[in-house]
Amino acid sequence: DRSGELRSARDRQAVAYRALLAGDTATVAAAIRDGVPLSRLMLGFIGREPASFNIRGAIINSAQDLALYNLAHRTPFFESLKIAVLDDRRQVIASQVVSTGTLNESFAHPRDILAVIEAARAANPKAKIGGFMIMHNHPSGDPTPSDADRVMTRRMQLAGETIGVPLIDHVITNGERYVSFQESGMMTYPPAGDFARANAKPK
Repeated sequence: DRSGELRSARDRQAVAYRALLAGDTATVAAAIRDGVPLSRLMLGFIGREPASFNIRGAIINSAQDLALYNLAHRTPFFESLKIAVLDDRRQVIASQVVSTGTLNESFAHPRDILAVIEAARAANPKAKIGGFMIMHNHPSGDPTPSDADRVMTRRMQLAGETIGVPLIDHVITNGERYVSFQESGMMTYPPAGDFARANAKPK
């Protein structure tokens, strides 16, 4: 009967949604072929609470360290932008997901990044902030930075400079490989010029 068909459709959609959250692409693809509406799955996923990204206490000495932490906090379906605020010993004192976006783009405003940094300062008054790192994933499988990624990186650098906290690196991953803006020469840390001198440690 009609009610039985609706229950069956809801059950199939629930199975597909759980598979979506788990990153089970094969099950999701099979469900879509069987008639589960992709639009409903996407709307449900976009509207859900972003997964937490808590790596407080971790020591981040390289882009690879940060990329490895991303493996357990990524989705193959959407980009998500994360931040880690580090003290002067490279220990993470705050971290979180800042925004989630579409298949090809994550959206974030510099004020969202600055808010996390200022909250970290307030929560750790004795800590000396060494800088911050940002990271996002490319579900397309290619971690090569886009023009939008380059523009965002520069905006985040400038935002950090306004409060005296440098951007250490921007890392893009695809779950297996990563690209580091610092390691590839697309940005420098410590930053050059007056800002670097103003934030240099006294000898």
